[in-house]
Amino acid sequence: MLGLRPVLRAARGSRPRWARPCSGRAALPPAEQASNQAKRLARRKGMTLQKSAGDPSKSTGGPLSMAGLVLSGLGMLGIYEVNEHPEGWLGRQYYGSPLDHALYFVFGGAWATFAKLFRPVQSKALRVWPDEYEGIPPGMPPPPVCLVGFEKTLVLPQWDALHGWRHVKRPGVDRFLKEVSQHYEIYVVTDQDRGIVEPAIISLDANRGTISGVVDCRCHKLERGKHYKQLDVINRDHRRVVFVDADPESLKNCLSNSIIVPEFENAMDVRDPTLHTVTDVLLQFVAENKSQDIPATLRQLGTNSSEELGLEIERRRSEIRARRRRGLVGSVAHSRQEDDATAGAGKEEQPRRSLLPSALELVGRAPDNSMEASLVEDQPKTAALDPRKDAPGKRPTGEKRKGGILKWYERMQEAEAERARAKEEKLNELYRKKQAEKLAAEQARTA
Repeated sequence: MLGLRPVLRAARGSRPRWARPCSGRAALPPAEQASNQAKRLARRKGMTLQKSAGDPSKSTGGPLSMAGLVLSGLGMLGIYEVNEHPEGWLGRQYYGSPLDHALYFVFGGAWATFAKLFRPVQSKALRVWPDEYEGIPPGMPPPPVCLVGFEKTLVLPQWDALHGWRHVKRPGVDRFLKEVSQHYEIYVVTDQDRGIVEPAIISLDANRGTISGVVDCRCHKLERGKHYKQLDVINRDHRRVVFVDADPESLKNCLSNSIIVPEFENAMDVRDPTLHTVTDVLLQFVAENKSQDIPATLRQLGTNSSEELGLEIERRRSEIRARRRRGLVGSVAHSRQEDDATAGAGKEEQPRRSLLPSALELVGRAPDNSMEASLVEDQPKTAALDPRKDAPGKRPTGEKRKGGILKWYERMQEAEAERARAKEEKLNELYRKKQAEKLAAEQARTA
Protein backbone atom coordinates (compact mmCIF):
# COMPACT_ATOMS: atom_id res chain seq x y z
CA MET A 1 0.00 0.00 0.00
CA LEU A 2 2.84 2.29 0.71
CA GLY A 3 4.25 1.69 -2.75
CA LEU A 4 1.02 2.84 -4.45
CA ARG A 5 1.04 6.36 -2.94
CA PRO A 6 3.68 7.87 -5.29
CA VAL A 7 1.91 6.34 -8.26
CA LEU A 8 -1.47 7.81 -7.25
CA ARG A 9 0.08 11.22 -6.52
CA ALA A 10 1.71 11.28 -9.93
CA ALA A 11 -1.60 10.30 -11.54
CA ARG A 12 -3.40 13.19 -9.84
CA GLY A 13 -0.61 15.61 -10.66
CA SER A 14 -0.73 17.06 -7.13
CA ARG A 15 2.17 18.17 -4.99
CA PRO A 16 2.83 17.01 -1.45
CA ARG A 17 0.88 18.71 1.36
CA TRP A 18 4.00 20.42 2.70
CA ALA A 19 4.72 21.94 -0.75
CA ARG A 20 1.30 23.49 -1.23
CA PRO A 21 0.63 27.25 -0.48
CA CYS A 22 -0.83 27.93 2.99
CA SER A 23 -3.83 29.97 1.83
CA GLY A 24 -4.40 28.11 -1.38
CA ARG A 25 -2.91 30.97 -3.43
CA ALA A 26 0.09 30.61 -5.67
CA ALA A 27 3.43 31.49 -4.12
CA LEU A 28 4.77 34.96 -5.03
CA PRO A 29 7.93 35.26 -7.07
CA PRO A 30 11.06 35.96 -5.06
CA ALA A 31 11.39 39.49 -6.46
CA GLU A 32 7.88 40.43 -5.35
CA GLN A 33 8.43 38.92 -1.92
CA ALA A 34 11.57 41.02 -1.48
CA SER A 35 9.67 44.14 -2.56
CA ASN A 36 6.90 43.54 -0.03
CA GLN A 37 9.41 42.95 2.75
CA ALA A 38 11.15 46.20 1.93
CA LYS A 39 7.85 48.07 2.05
CA ARG A 40 7.04 46.60 5.45
CA LEU A 41 10.42 47.61 6.81
CA ALA A 42 10.02 51.13 5.44
CA ARG A 43 6.58 51.46 6.94
CA ARG A 44 7.79 50.20 10.32
CA LYS A 45 10.73 52.59 10.25
CA GLY A 46 8.44 55.53 9.44
CA MET A 47 6.22 54.76 12.42
CA THR A 48 9.24 54.62 14.69
CA LEU A 49 10.50 57.95 13.40
CA GLN A 50 7.09 59.51 13.88
CA LYS A 51 6.92 58.29 17.48
CA SER A 52 10.38 59.58 18.23
CA ALA A 53 10.03 62.96 16.54
CA GLY A 54 6.30 63.35 17.06
CA ASP A 55 3.75 65.76 15.79
CA PRO A 56 3.79 69.02 17.79
CA SER A 57 0.02 69.21 17.67
CA LYS A 58 -0.33 65.73 19.20
CA SER A 59 2.45 65.90 21.77
CA THR A 60 1.68 64.54 25.27
CA GLY A 61 4.80 65.62 27.10
CA GLY A 62 4.82 69.37 26.52
CA PRO A 63 4.82 72.08 29.19
CA LEU A 64 1.05 72.60 28.89
CA SER A 65 0.32 68.98 29.77
CA MET A 66 2.72 69.10 32.71
CA ALA A 67 1.01 72.23 33.99
CA GLY A 68 -2.37 70.52 33.65
CA LEU A 69 -1.16 67.55 35.68
CA VAL A 70 0.20 69.83 38.39
CA LEU A 71 -3.04 71.82 38.60
CA SER A 72 -5.11 68.61 38.73
CA GLY A 73 -2.98 67.28 41.57
CA LEU A 74 -3.30 70.55 43.51
CA GLY A 75 -7.06 70.55 42.97
CA MET A 76 -7.42 67.01 44.26
CA LEU A 77 -5.25 67.84 47.26
CA GLY A 78 -7.42 70.88 48.01
CA ILE A 79 -10.62 68.85 47.80
CA TYR A 80 -9.18 66.26 50.18
CA GLU A 81 -8.04 68.94 52.63
CA VAL A 82 -11.44 70.67 52.63
CA ASN A 83 -13.35 67.42 53.20
CA GLU A 84 -11.06 66.00 55.86
CA HIS A 85 -10.32 69.24 57.76
CA PRO A 86 -13.28 71.60 57.39
CA GLU A 87 -12.05 73.64 60.37
CA GLY A 88 -8.63 74.16 58.80
CA TRP A 89 -7.42 77.26 56.97
CA LEU A 90 -8.44 76.03 53.52
CA GLY A 91 -11.82 74.81 54.80
CA ARG A 92 -12.60 78.18 56.39
CA GLN A 93 -11.67 79.95 53.17
CA TYR A 94 -13.82 77.67 51.02
CA TYR A 95 -17.06 77.21 52.95
CA GLY A 96 -19.33 80.20 52.45
CA SER A 97 -17.28 81.59 49.56
CA PRO A 98 -18.73 82.35 46.06
CA LEU A 99 -16.99 79.21 44.77
CA ASP A 100 -18.84 77.11 47.34
CA HIS A 101 -22.22 78.60 46.33
CA ALA A 102 -21.48 78.17 42.63
CA LEU A 103 -20.46 74.54 42.94
CA TYR A 104 -23.45 73.79 45.11
CA PHE A 105 -25.75 75.45 42.58
CA VAL A 106 -24.29 73.38 39.75
CA PHE A 107 -23.76 70.01 41.46
CA GLY A 108 -25.98 70.23 44.56
CA GLY A 109 -29.03 68.52 43.09
CA ALA A 110 -27.10 65.63 41.57
CA TRP A 111 -25.03 65.11 44.72
CA ALA A 112 -28.10 65.20 46.95
CA THR A 113 -29.68 62.45 44.87
CA PHE A 114 -26.50 60.40 44.99
CA ALA A 115 -26.02 60.95 48.76
CA LYS A 116 -29.39 59.38 49.52
CA LEU A 117 -27.81 56.00 48.86
CA PHE A 118 -25.59 56.39 51.95
CA ARG A 119 -28.20 57.72 54.37
CA PRO A 120 -30.30 55.56 56.72
CA VAL A 121 -33.20 53.92 54.93
CA GLN A 122 -35.52 53.92 57.96
CA SER A 123 -36.44 57.16 59.70
CA LYS A 124 -37.70 55.34 62.83
CA ALA A 125 -35.47 52.59 64.15
CA LEU A 126 -37.58 51.63 67.18
CA ARG A 127 -41.15 50.54 67.59
CA VAL A 128 -43.68 53.34 68.10
CA TRP A 129 -44.62 53.78 71.74
CA PRO A 130 -47.25 52.71 72.81
CA ASP A 131 -49.06 51.87 69.56
CA GLU A 132 -46.91 48.86 68.70
CA TYR A 133 -46.82 47.48 72.25
CA GLU A 134 -49.40 45.29 73.95
CA GLY A 135 -50.79 45.96 77.41
CA ILE A 136 -49.43 49.52 77.72
CA PRO A 137 -51.93 51.87 79.40
CA PRO A 138 -52.46 55.23 77.68
CA GLY A 139 -50.37 58.07 78.97
CA MET A 140 -47.58 55.89 80.36
CA PRO A 141 -44.14 57.35 79.51
CA PRO A 142 -41.63 55.06 77.78
CA PRO A 143 -38.68 53.71 79.78
CA PRO A 144 -35.08 54.60 78.92
CA VAL A 145 -33.61 52.85 75.88
CA CYS A 146 -30.40 50.79 75.86
CA LEU A 147 -28.99 49.99 72.42
CA VAL A 148 -26.30 47.33 72.83
CA GLY A 149 -23.99 46.03 70.10
CA PHE A 150 -24.22 42.41 69.03
CA GLU A 151 -20.87 41.35 67.55
CA LYS A 152 -17.94 41.53 70.00
CA THR A 153 -20.15 43.15 72.64
CA LEU A 154 -22.72 40.50 73.54
CA VAL A 155 -21.35 37.57 71.53
CA LEU A 156 -18.23 36.51 69.63
CA PRO A 157 -18.81 35.00 66.14
CA GLN A 158 -16.62 31.97 65.43
CA TRP A 159 -16.34 29.62 62.46
CA ASP A 160 -14.99 26.09 62.21
CA ALA A 161 -15.18 23.40 59.58
CA LEU A 162 -17.33 21.10 61.73
CA HIS A 163 -20.12 23.44 62.84
CA GLY A 164 -19.75 26.52 60.63
CA TRP A 165 -20.64 29.88 62.16
CA ARG A 166 -21.46 29.90 65.85
CA HIS A 167 -21.83 32.65 68.46
CA VAL A 168 -20.16 32.43 71.87
CA LYS A 169 -22.00 34.31 74.64
CA ARG A 170 -20.04 36.79 76.68
CA PRO A 171 -19.95 36.14 80.44
CA GLY A 172 -22.74 38.08 82.13
CA VAL A 173 -25.12 38.21 79.13
CA ASP A 174 -27.97 36.48 80.96
CA ARG A 175 -27.71 38.76 83.98
CA PHE A 176 -27.46 41.83 81.76
CA LEU A 177 -30.61 40.96 79.79
CA LYS A 178 -32.57 39.88 82.87
CA GLU A 179 -31.85 42.84 85.15
CA VAL A 180 -31.45 45.71 82.69
CA SER A 181 -34.66 44.80 80.82
CA GLN A 182 -36.62 45.53 84.00
CA HIS A 183 -35.74 49.23 83.75
CA TYR A 184 -34.74 49.78 80.09
CA GLU A 185 -35.90 48.87 76.60
CA ILE A 186 -33.12 46.73 75.14
CA TYR A 187 -32.46 46.84 71.39
CA VAL A 188 -29.65 44.88 69.74
CA VAL A 189 -27.61 46.86 67.18
CA THR A 190 -25.81 45.11 64.31
CA ASP A 191 -24.03 46.12 61.11
CA GLN A 192 -25.56 43.20 59.22
CA ASP A 193 -29.02 42.62 57.84
CA ARG A 194 -31.75 41.65 60.27
CA GLY A 195 -32.37 38.30 58.61
CA ILE A 196 -28.76 37.18 59.12
CA VAL A 197 -28.53 37.78 62.88
CA GLU A 198 -32.14 37.27 63.91
CA PRO A 199 -31.83 33.48 64.52
CA ALA A 200 -28.87 34.05 66.85
CA ILE A 201 -30.72 36.82 68.69
CA ILE A 202 -33.80 34.63 69.10
CA SER A 203 -31.68 31.84 70.59
CA LEU A 204 -29.96 34.39 72.85
CA ASP A 205 -33.31 35.59 74.19
CA ALA A 206 -35.24 32.31 74.12
CA ASN A 207 -38.63 32.39 75.91
CA ARG A 208 -37.86 35.50 77.93
CA GLY A 209 -38.81 38.53 75.84
CA THR A 210 -36.10 40.76 77.27
CA ILE A 211 -35.02 42.09 73.83
CA SER A 212 -37.49 44.55 72.31
CA GLY A 213 -36.11 44.53 68.76
CA VAL A 214 -33.17 44.73 66.36
CA VAL A 215 -31.59 47.83 64.81
CA ASP A 216 -29.80 46.65 61.67
CA CYS A 217 -27.68 48.24 58.95
CA ARG A 218 -30.64 50.02 57.34
CA CYS A 219 -30.68 52.47 60.27
CA HIS A 220 -26.98 53.35 59.98
CA LYS A 221 -25.09 55.87 57.91
CA LEU A 222 -22.58 54.40 55.46
CA GLU A 223 -19.31 56.29 54.93
CA ARG A 224 -16.36 54.71 53.11
CA GLY A 225 -17.65 51.23 53.79
CA LYS A 226 -18.10 51.87 57.54
CA HIS A 227 -21.44 51.80 59.38
CA TYR A 228 -22.03 54.65 61.85
CA LYS A 229 -24.75 54.67 64.49
CA GLN A 230 -27.19 57.56 64.20
CA LEU A 231 -29.07 59.19 67.06
CA ASP A 232 -31.56 61.05 64.89
CA VAL A 233 -33.30 57.81 63.80
CA ILE A 234 -34.00 56.80 67.42
CA ASN A 235 -37.64 57.81 67.90
CA ARG A 236 -37.38 58.41 71.65
CA ASP A 237 -36.25 61.20 73.93
CA HIS A 238 -32.53 61.44 73.13
CA ARG A 239 -31.68 62.31 76.72
CA ARG A 240 -32.90 58.85 77.80
CA VAL A 241 -30.97 56.83 75.20
CA VAL A 242 -27.68 55.04 75.88
CA PHE A 243 -25.50 53.09 73.43
CA VAL A 244 -23.31 50.22 74.70
CA ASP A 245 -20.79 49.15 72.06
CA ALA A 246 -17.22 47.97 71.61
CA ASP A 247 -16.53 50.02 68.45
CA PRO A 248 -15.85 53.65 69.43
CA GLU A 249 -15.36 54.73 65.82
CA SER A 250 -18.93 53.79 64.90
CA LEU A 251 -20.22 55.92 67.80
CA LYS A 252 -18.64 59.20 66.71
CA ASN A 253 -22.06 60.72 65.88
CA CYS A 254 -23.57 59.83 69.27
CA LEU A 255 -20.58 59.73 71.63
CA SER A 256 -22.31 61.81 74.32
CA ASN A 257 -24.87 59.00 74.77
CA SER A 258 -22.42 56.09 74.63
CA ILE A 259 -20.69 53.70 77.01
CA ILE A 260 -17.63 52.13 75.35
CA VAL A 261 -16.74 48.60 76.44
CA PRO A 262 -13.68 46.45 75.60
CA GLU A 263 -14.03 44.03 72.71
CA PHE A 264 -14.85 40.40 73.47
CA GLU A 265 -12.04 38.56 71.69
CA ASN A 266 -11.23 35.52 73.84
CA ALA A 267 -13.99 32.91 73.93
CA MET A 268 -12.16 31.03 76.70
CA ASP A 269 -12.21 34.01 79.08
CA VAL A 270 -14.99 33.04 81.48
CA ARG A 271 -14.07 35.80 83.97
CA ASP A 272 -14.74 38.76 81.73
CA PRO A 273 -16.39 41.34 84.06
CA THR A 274 -17.46 43.83 81.38
CA LEU A 275 -21.18 43.09 81.19
CA HIS A 276 -21.42 42.79 84.97
CA THR A 277 -19.88 46.25 85.26
CA VAL A 278 -22.22 47.72 82.63
CA THR A 279 -25.21 46.17 84.42
CA ASP A 280 -24.18 47.77 87.72
CA VAL A 281 -23.64 51.15 86.04
CA LEU A 282 -27.03 51.18 84.31
CA LEU A 283 -28.84 50.07 87.45
CA GLN A 284 -27.02 52.73 89.46
CA PHE A 285 -28.24 55.35 86.98
CA VAL A 286 -31.81 54.25 87.70
CA ALA A 287 -31.24 54.11 91.48
CA GLU A 288 -29.87 57.67 91.54
CA ASN A 289 -32.58 58.88 89.10
CA LYS A 290 -29.91 59.86 86.58
CA SER A 291 -31.34 57.90 83.67
CA GLN A 292 -33.54 60.88 82.81
CA ASP A 293 -30.54 62.73 81.32
CA ILE A 294 -27.82 60.25 80.45
CA PRO A 295 -25.55 62.69 78.49
CA ALA A 296 -25.44 65.04 81.47
CA THR A 297 -24.68 62.10 83.78
CA LEU A 298 -21.77 60.94 81.61
CA ARG A 299 -20.43 64.49 81.41
CA GLN A 300 -20.60 64.73 85.18
CA LEU A 301 -18.70 61.47 85.57
CA GLY A 302 -16.15 62.69 83.00
CA THR A 303 -15.73 59.46 81.03
CA ASN A 304 -17.40 57.08 78.57
CA SER A 305 -15.31 54.02 79.44
CA SER A 306 -17.16 51.21 81.17
CA GLU A 307 -14.10 50.36 83.27
CA GLU A 308 -13.75 53.90 84.65
CA LEU A 309 -17.50 54.16 85.19
CA GLY A 310 -17.38 50.90 87.13
CA LEU A 311 -14.59 52.21 89.35
CA GLU A 312 -16.51 55.41 90.04
CA ILE A 313 -19.74 53.56 90.84
CA GLU A 314 -17.89 51.14 93.13
CA ARG A 315 -16.19 54.05 94.89
CA ARG A 316 -19.54 55.69 95.56
CA ARG A 317 -21.04 52.45 96.82
CA SER A 318 -18.07 51.94 99.15
CA GLU A 319 -18.57 55.41 100.59
CA ILE A 320 -22.26 54.72 101.19
CA ARG A 321 -21.48 51.38 102.89
CA ALA A 322 -18.80 53.00 105.01
CA ARG A 323 -21.22 55.73 106.13
CA ARG A 324 -23.83 53.13 107.00
CA ARG A 325 -21.34 51.09 109.01
CA ARG A 326 -20.08 54.18 110.81
CA GLY A 327 -23.65 55.09 111.65
CA LEU A 328 -24.44 51.58 112.90
CA VAL A 329 -21.28 51.34 115.00
CA GLY A 330 -21.85 54.81 116.36
CA SER A 331 -25.43 54.03 117.33
CA VAL A 332 -24.36 50.79 119.07
CA ALA A 333 -21.58 52.56 120.97
CA HIS A 334 -23.88 55.45 121.88
CA SER A 335 -26.53 53.09 123.25
CA ARG A 336 -23.90 51.26 125.32
CA GLN A 337 -22.64 54.54 126.75
CA GLU A 338 -26.16 55.52 127.70
CA ASP A 339 -26.73 52.16 129.41
CA ASP A 340 -23.46 52.47 131.32
CA ALA A 341 -24.29 56.00 132.42
CA THR A 342 -27.75 54.97 133.59
CA ALA A 343 -26.36 52.00 135.49
CA GLY A 344 -23.68 54.16 137.13
CA ALA A 345 -26.22 56.78 138.23
CA GLY A 346 -28.42 54.06 139.74
CA LYS A 347 -25.54 52.70 141.75
CA GLU A 348 -24.78 56.10 143.24
CA GLU A 349 -28.37 56.78 144.21
CA GLN A 350 -29.30 53.31 145.46
CA PRO A 351 -26.45 51.16 146.83
CA ARG A 352 -26.71 47.49 146.08
CA ARG A 353 -28.40 45.56 148.91
CA SER A 354 -27.47 42.02 149.88
CA LEU A 355 -30.01 39.31 149.22
CA LEU A 356 -29.23 37.56 152.59
CA PRO A 357 -31.13 38.78 155.66
CA SER A 358 -29.09 40.66 158.22
CA ALA A 359 -28.87 39.86 161.95
CA LEU A 360 -31.15 42.79 162.72
CA GLU A 361 -33.85 41.35 160.51
CA LEU A 362 -33.47 37.87 162.09
CA VAL A 363 -33.35 38.58 165.87
CA GLY A 364 -34.44 42.18 166.12
CA ARG A 365 -32.73 45.22 167.58
CA ALA A 366 -30.12 44.55 170.28
CA PRO A 367 -29.84 46.41 173.60
CA ASP A 368 -28.11 49.81 173.74
CA ASN A 369 -24.73 48.43 174.81
CA SER A 370 -24.56 46.26 171.68
CA MET A 371 -25.50 49.03 169.23
CA GLU A 372 -22.05 49.04 167.60
CA ALA A 373 -22.20 45.29 166.92
CA SER A 374 -25.62 45.59 165.37
CA LEU A 375 -24.44 48.44 163.13
CA VAL A 376 -21.53 46.34 161.94
CA GLU A 377 -23.82 43.45 161.14
CA ASP A 378 -26.28 45.79 159.40
CA GLN A 379 -23.70 46.68 156.73
CA PRO A 380 -24.11 44.76 153.43
CA LYS A 381 -21.82 41.81 153.01
CA THR A 382 -21.15 42.71 149.41
CA ALA A 383 -19.02 45.60 150.57
CA ALA A 384 -16.15 43.21 151.23
CA LEU A 385 -13.06 43.81 149.22
CA ASP A 386 -12.34 41.60 146.23
CA PRO A 387 -8.66 40.60 146.29
CA ARG A 388 -8.60 40.40 142.46
CA LYS A 389 -9.89 43.94 141.96
CA ASP A 390 -6.59 45.79 142.16
CA ALA A 391 -4.22 42.95 141.33
CA PRO A 392 -1.15 43.99 139.28
CA GLY A 393 -1.34 43.31 135.51
CA LYS A 394 -5.13 43.21 135.45
CA ARG A 395 -7.43 45.51 133.43
CA PRO A 396 -8.78 48.43 135.50
CA THR A 397 -12.30 47.92 136.76
CA GLY A 398 -13.64 51.14 135.16
CA GLU A 399 -12.59 50.16 131.60
CA LYS A 400 -15.37 48.52 129.54
CA ARG A 401 -14.50 45.46 127.46
CA LYS A 402 -15.40 45.59 123.76
CA GLY A 403 -17.47 42.77 122.34
CA GLY A 404 -16.50 40.63 119.37
CA ILE A 405 -19.18 42.15 117.09
CA LEU A 406 -17.95 45.68 117.79
CA LYS A 407 -14.36 44.69 117.05
CA TRP A 408 -15.46 42.97 113.81
CA TYR A 409 -17.33 46.09 112.72
CA GLU A 410 -14.30 48.25 113.40
CA ARG A 411 -12.03 45.93 111.40
CA MET A 412 -14.48 45.84 108.49
CA GLN A 413 -14.76 49.62 108.58
CA GLU A 414 -10.98 50.04 108.41
CA ALA A 415 -10.69 47.54 105.55
CA GLU A 416 -13.46 49.23 103.54
CA ALA A 417 -11.90 52.62 104.10
CA GLU A 418 -8.55 51.31 102.89
CA ARG A 419 -10.11 49.80 99.75
CA ALA A 420 -12.01 53.01 99.09
CA ARG A 421 -8.80 55.03 99.39
CA ALA A 422 -7.02 52.69 96.97
CA LYS A 423 -9.81 52.92 94.39
CA GLU A 424 -9.98 56.68 94.77
CA GLU A 425 -6.25 56.96 94.20
CA LYS A 426 -6.53 54.82 91.06
CA LEU A 427 -9.43 56.89 89.76
CA ASN A 428 -7.60 60.14 90.50
CA GLU A 429 -4.61 58.80 88.61
CA LEU A 430 -6.82 58.05 85.59
CA TYR A 431 -8.32 61.53 85.77
CA ARG A 432 -4.90 63.16 85.98
CA LYS A 433 -3.75 61.14 82.97
CA LYS A 434 -6.80 62.15 80.98
CA GLN A 435 -6.42 65.81 81.90
CA ALA A 436 -2.76 65.68 80.85
CA GLU A 437 -3.74 64.19 77.50
CA LYS A 438 -6.38 66.90 76.97
CA LEU A 439 -3.89 69.61 77.87
CA ALA A 440 -1.30 68.18 75.48
CA ALA A 441 -3.89 68.00 72.70
CA GLU A 442 -4.92 71.62 73.27
CA GLN A 443 -1.32 72.77 73.27
CA ALA A 444 -0.67 70.84 70.04
CA ARG A 445 -3.79 72.37 68.48
CA THR A 446 -2.84 75.93 69.45
CA ALA A 447 0.75 75.39 68.28
